Amino acid sequence: MANPEDLSKPLSEDEMDRLDHFLAERPGVDRAGEETEYDEGILSVSELDGFLSAIVSGPEMVPPSAWLPAVWGECAPEWQTEDEALEAFALMMRHM
Repeated sequence: MANPEDLSKPLSEDEMDRLDHFLAERPGVDRAGEETEYDEGILSVSELDGFLSAIVSGPEMVPPSAWLPAVWGECAPEWQTEDEALEAFALMMRHM
């Protein structure tokens, strides 16, 4: 997991893959590609790119507590460990 002082360091290819995995492999996400009746949230790094670009280009700072629920939609992850949750958050913050 990255140190907080490394927030300006771009993600490596492995870290991008790890972030993509965190987004796509959540319990409750329909991976069959069928239409769903719930908000799946953001399911890939490419979707996250557009979302985070909109957030950082706005005139006011938006805290993670305001945008993180939109990332998960109705499929908030059930983390195995606290370290796993912290790693996913750190990767998103660095990617931002």
